[in-house]
Amino acid sequence: MGLSPGKSYALSCTVLPMGWLSSVSIMQEISENLLLSHSISRESQLSRSQPLPLWMVGLLKEARHSGRSWWHVYLDNFAAGQILGDTEELVGGELLHQLAEEAWASANVISAEKKRKKTKKGVSQAEKLGAFISGETNTIGPSSSRLVKVIQATLWLLGRPHLSKKLLQVVAGRWIHILQFRRPGMSHFEAVWEFIGKKHFSAELAWKVRRELFACISAAPLLHTYLGASISQVATASDASMTGGAVRISRHLTTEGKDYLHTAINAVADRAEIPVLVKSLFNGIGGSFRCYDILGVSPAGLVSFEIQRPANRVSGRRWPHSLQYGDVRDFNEKLLFDLLLKFPPVQEVHLWSGFPCVDLSSAKAGRKGLQGDQSSLFYEAVRILKMLTRHCVPLITVKYVTENVASMPKEDLTEISEELGETPYHLNCSDAVAMNRPRLCWTSESLENAVEGLTLTQEQYWVRLEALNPSPNCQYHPTTSLCFETFN
Repeated sequence: MGLSPGKSYALSCTVLPMGWLSSVSIMQEISENLLLSHSISRESQLSRSQPLPLWMVGLLKEARHSGRSWWHVYLDNFAAGQILGDTEELVGGELLHQLAEEAWASANVISAEKKRKKTKKGVSQAEKLGAFISGETNTIGPSSSRLVKVIQATLWLLGRPHLSKKLLQVVAGRWIHILQFRRPGMSHFEAVWEFIGKKHFSAELAWKVRRELFACISAAPLLHTYLGASISQVATASDASMTGGAVRISRHLTTEGKDYLHTAINAVADRAEIPVLVKSLFNGIGGSFRCYDILGVSPAGLVSFEIQRPANRVSGRRWPHSLQYGDVRDFNEKLLFDLLLKFPPVQEVHLWSGFPCVDLSSAKAGRKGLQGDQSSLFYEAVRILKMLTRHCVPLITVKYVTENVASMPKEDLTEISEELGETPYHLNCSDAVAMNRPRLCWTSESLENAVEGLTLTQEQYWVRLEALNPSPNCQYHPTTSLCFETFN
């Protein structure tokens, strides 16, 4: 045992009671911190509580120079990996494993030799959390054994004279785990969900369910994702507009784009933490959160309010450490105090609210302005701002940004300005890109003399702000108001 000879020792252990709701979280925290305390890189960690490593979300060319290794730990299960080219050697993944072994040894944690799956050249295939990853075929999907068992269970269910709702729930749940590797395949299920959700159903619906289950079996060979697929060189973007739109094809980065890319890469590895709590009302896919990424800073806390689930999935994946809530009308004093207790070092609260423009935009006929069902949510932003001011100031500074369409009726514009006590800035992204989208922005911060290159002109209802950086090679089509732009 490596202890003093001549003495008797009794082996003992302590088990965390699984009745505790937090027992798994405690063990996970111990496992992670044990590794992080031994020089293993946090930037290479795959974790639900932090964004993916930058090279995993599209910057693979840059990753060739910075390393493409990663590691993940769940309780006592450690995995490390590395993406390799045909002529590259396994270095990063093996180094992460060595550092993990050293960390465990320093804390007298036993590492089972028989459970290790590694060779001098690494392992090209692995099964992790139900996913089969193959470096030989560059695919990820269900393992063959899992797929065969689900197909067998489905054929058995189809062979029964009557469909059982309970059995269908079990089989459909197994298929959903498989379909997550090829999400378009989830379109197979429509009648299945209707059957499960209804108390009474027809023979026709049961027949549709059988057809959908058989379609899943037929599609089984396609239910893997090909990780070696090339990335399209053309990116598209669209937005609602009454007077203009844009089509752009970019074949290389501009000087500004290269500068931004360099900043984004360095910001991930060395991002300054700031004592700021960000609260984003009507969060969408996290535009306000992205501002801090571009600036290269990491706020103490990110809080999102958004009722649309697809948007929440996007922001939840990009900022997994953010706290997500639903309706802004549920924001109350108790929740405010709970958030402040979660982030005690906070010195500033930043409130962002791009409230719905549905009832304000000139694109809608018969618009009802701030009296409409959706745009009237502006008053919730005012309520929350007053709540923050009442409970946070003067110990915590409160700053805010509110924005909406510039085509709103002037009486609504005036009402918003009076409620906030600020004159808005009139902005248009057409100053820099080939898209006409005028907006109004109310903020507690003054932009006069704040940034070089701004031109501000006082007008009747707003301060017009221009930051001219015209997009090159832009040719407007007079009939459609589209701008076609290409980069060589």
